Amino acid sequence: MIALSVLPPNHRPIQRAAPCPKVTNESSPEIPNAFWHYAHSQYISGKLDATFTICHSHPMTKTHTSFATFWPFYLREHSKRQTRALHYVGTTLVVAVAAFALWSGIARGNWLWLVALPVLGPLAGYFFAWVAHFGVEKNRPATFTYPLWSLAADFKMWWLWLTGRILPELEKAGVKAKQ
Repeated sequence: MIALSVLPPNHRPIQRAAPCPKVTNESSPEIPNAFWHYAHSQYISGKLDATFTICHSHPMTKTHTSFATFWPFYLREHSKRQTRALHYVGTTLVVAVAAFALWSGIARGNWLWLVALPVLGPLAGYFFAWVAHFGVEKNRPATFTYPLWSLAADFKMWWLWLTGRILPELEKAGVKAKQ
């Protein structure tokens, strides 16, 4: 299924790994004629200019073949400060739960926390991350397409934030740090 969106002229498109393809009614027969009539009516009424974008928003295509190319993409998908803050909360919680589980198992002989860690860890981390993506950033988490690289990038972003080195990385990726 194709998700379509007509973007108004003042819309700043979300940066993605690959640009949206140019499509026409002839090149994409799977797009219903009703959509083209709607787009034309919006153009006639002045709500759109002559250029509008149609994006195939799901599924995200795999275009990264190395972590080095994925990392800047990951940072751009976390361009808002609130998104990164919620990720930091979730990752800190995951680390705290893991540390407590290890301490509880080793020092107190209570291994139940270690058994529960594979459930509690992702629950804690993904809850905050998905709230950030769906509620703040309004994009699709890269975890769905790049699960292992997303996990590694999340911990890298968290560590760089903890050590005060995240701003240069954001700038290199083209993210305005004050957002």
